[in-house]
Amino acid sequence: MKKLLTLAILASAFIACTDDDIRVEQNLSGPQVVGFNSSFESVAYFEDLGAIEREFPVNLLNSGNGQLTESDIVVEYEINYDLSTATEGVEFDFVNSTGSVVIPAGTNFGMIPLIVNTGSLNPTAKTELVLNLTATTEGSVIGEQYKTMKIVFVGCETNLEGTYTRGSRTADISKIAPNVYYSTYFPAFSSYYWFEFSDVCGDLAILDWQFQASNPITPTDSPDEFVHGIIESNGDLTFSGANVAGVSWYVDLTWTLVKQ
Repeated sequence: MKKLLTLAILASAFIACTDDDIRVEQNLSGPQVVGFNSSFESVAYFEDLGAIEREFPVNLLNSGNGQLTESDIVVEYEINYDLSTATEGVEFDFVNSTGSVVIPAGTNFGMIPLIVNTGSLNPTAKTELVLNLTATTEGSVIGEQYKTMKIVFVGCETNLEGTYTRGSRTADISKIAPNVYYSTYFPAFSSYYWFEFSDVCGDLAILDWQFQASNPITPTDSPDEFVHGIIESNGDLTFSGANVAGVSWYVDLTWTLVKQ
């Protein structure tokens, strides 16, 4: 379903490959770089299943010489209380109180375990736990753009599956994970390309699209790295401030998928 298109089709869609998605830290030189591989994690439960342990990785993004480390890397972290709306002891609890995670020698990641209190998630609004990496073992550094992760707790289930249209194009939307959806059409291209988005209590966010690796979609104005949208009162889905790298006309676009 997510197969690559030929270069001829890419050319006809005016999509030019770029290097915007390449992380400079991943070059095989310089210090060991650690950080969160993802800046956003969604934790969704819609019934009381008790306390469930979930793990969130801290990665070795660049080992410096291309080899795995010969010694442990210890990374310290803390809660960003100014940005967090989730409460320890309510939505979550830490498995340990050390405030650190170990990337063991010979591996490229370590895990921060959390206990999710599924019966305490808000059924009408999302809450967020924001973690900041603060220090690491001598000889390694924290990548500046990878030092923060937002864990979003979701207790409000949504159902946006169905058929939508934009002009003469039809988008069939299906659910692929809790509150995560797949659309067969990504406006406003003339060809059919897929995209994926999340719905966190009515706050939509584009997570991926068919050519995200070469032509990433980015927001014009957003508190994070995602293009956001809303669910209109009639069920239509509107996304705003969308930009696609390498596509000259895809700048600050707003578009709506109309519910059928």
